[in-house]
Amino acid sequence: MEGIEIRRLMTDQDANGDVDVDVDLAALSALFESVGMRKRSPSAMRAALAGSSDVVVAYQAETLVGIGRLVSDRVYYGGIWDVAVRPDLQSKGIGSRILNELLVCAKARGLIMIGLFTAHHNRNFYEQFGFQFRPDIHAMTLTADNARGGFAAHLKENSDE
Repeated sequence: MEGIEIRRLMTDQDANGDVDVDVDLAALSALFESVGMRKRSPSAMRAALAGSSDVVVAYQAETLVGIGRLVSDRVYYGGIWDVAVRPDLQSKGIGSRILNELLVCAKARGLIMIGLFTAHHNRNFYEQFGFQFRPDIHAMTLTADNARGGFAAHLKENSDE
């Protein structure tokens, strides 16, 4: 789609260790909410972006319209997170351009495997890039607030146990 610019996001850390991210966090929050992702605080988004290996954004003029993140150990494994494109611009190739740029980043890092979580209705999108559904692998998650008490309920008080 013409008029869409794909950029790698830069993060800068100052002498105090504070991170400045080159994106409008209010616009990012609005983008996430527009695609049904949960609301996130600006400080949490800033930390997530700063902790990512690579972040790719899409702009139409100077308006943020898409994002995707690669989180990795920077050697072997990576995960694709938070791929989002503004709803009125979906199915126009923007998400494909974002994902392709993230895969370029992963290749440049020499990663040997990339994983991701996706909704069933998005599976075909990722399969066109070579991602494979693996019936022999089952994703397991533990969230901070799950029904069984989250992280805290499962921590061992004594690490010798």
